[in-house]
Amino acid sequence: MICTHCGNEVPSHRRDCPSCGEDNGFPNVRLSQLQPEVTALATRYASALVSADARGAKSILLRFEAAVATSKVVISRPLGIIQGLIDDTRQSYVSFQKQVSAGLRSPADNIYDQVRQQYESALYPHFSGEIIFGSLTLSGRGITPYGPYAMVLRTEMIKRRTTVFEENPHKFISKHRLLGNEPLSAGYRADWEGRSRLAATKLQPDLTPNTSEEDFPGILQKDVGDTGEGDFIEAHIYGSINRNAIESVVGPKPKVRADRIIWDAVVQRLNNAGIEARTI
Repeated sequence: MICTHCGNEVPSHRRDCPSCGEDNGFPNVRLSQLQPEVTALATRYASALVSADARGAKSILLRFEAAVATSKVVISRPLGIIQGLIDDTRQSYVSFQKQVSAGLRSPADNIYDQVRQQYESALYPHFSGEIIFGSLTLSGRGITPYGPYAMVLRTEMIKRRTTVFEENPHKFISKHRLLGNEPLSAGYRADWEGRSRLAATKLQPDLTPNTSEEDFPGILQKDVGDTGEGDFIEAHIYGSINRNAIESVVGPKPKVRADRIIWDAVVQRLNNAGIEARTI
C-alpha cells in the first residue's frame, strides 16, 4: 500500500511506514480489506442468499447474520494461564509463536502444532508471529480442546485490530487441498464489521425454516470436546492483550481442591477488577 502520510510504499507485513514511521493500520485488517477479498466474499454471500431463499430460510439467515453482528471474541485456555494474566496488568497474552520462542510454551506433540507455523505463515506472510487466535461466540463459551476456561474479550479493545477467518486454518488448508507454495483463496476472511456476513455465508446450509434464535450460538460455534472436530469462525487479533481486554471469564467449577483454591483467587481478582466470572 501507499503510506497515507508520505506517499511511499509500505510493505504488506508492516504496520509502520519504513520511510516516515507513520502508522498505516494493522496488516491483517488491511489484508482483509483488499478488493479481491471483499469482492470474492460478496460473491459468496450473494450465492448464500439465493440458496437460503430457495429453501425458504432467507429470513432466518438474515436474523442469524444480525445476531452474529453482536458476537464477541473468546479465547479458551487452562486456568493457570488465566490466573497469570489476571494477577497483573503488566502480564500480556501473546501469540503462540512468541510463547514458543520465549520458552514459555512447548508445542504439543500432534499434527496440528507440527505444521502450525506453516499455515499461520500462509495466512499472514512475514507477520504471523503477531497474531493471537480466538473464536466468535454468541454464548460466552469457548472451544474446550484449547482450554476449559473462556476469556470473553471487550469488543472496544480489539475490534480495530481483529479479523475473522472461515475456520481453523489447518482444516481449511486440508479441505481445499492447498500446497505450501499456493496462496489462500480469496473470500474466506473479513474485517470485524464483516464477521456476520462471513458467518452467514459459511453457515447458511445449517439454517432451515425451523431454526430458532436459540439455535444460533450452537450453529456459530460447534464445540465437540477433545475430538478436534469442532467448527467455528476463527478470530485473529493483531498484537497482545492484557487483563484490561477481558470482559468475563467462563468455565467449570473445579473439582479438585487445589484448582478450587486457584479459581476462588481468580474470581476475587476478577471481581476487584470489575470483570465478570461465572461457572457453567
